[in-house]
Amino acid sequence: MALSARQAQSDRLDMSGLVAAAGRAGFEIKPRLITDWASIGLLDQPEARGRGRGKGKSYTWPRQQAGLLIAVLNKRKEGVGRIALLNIPVATWLIWGDRYTPLRQARRALATWARANLRVGPEKVGRTLRDTLRRLDHPDATPAD
Repeated sequence: MALSARQAQSDRLDMSGLVAAAGRAGFEIKPRLITDWASIGLLDQPEARGRGRGKGKSYTWPRQQAGLLIAVLNKRKEGVGRIALLNIPVATWLIWGDRYTPLRQARRALATWARANLRVGPEKVGRTLRDTLRRLDHPDATPAD
């Protein structure tokens, strides 16, 4: 059954709708956070729709993005870093598909994650290697082990 244009629009939220959804979940956010997160893939890019006669555009997101926004905000509150938060939209796409997280958003999140992980310097690599060896080292192990 096809949706009318009005019904399709009611299944979407504008910026203030996303901010309000976050507020109802106990988070105080600014619109800038939404645009920043959309730019890296934590949220989908909005759909732009002209208002007509030079009145600019309105931008909307599917209602499912409000749920994703709240999930990401909850994980951020737990102290999860921004790069690790990118796992959420990718996992959502893998589990529930395009209805909740479109492929374009999952691709953007993965690209952001990959760019962030390309910048690992030799100090961090050495630190990670030493930490891994320390964790794997057994007190009864000989140097040859």
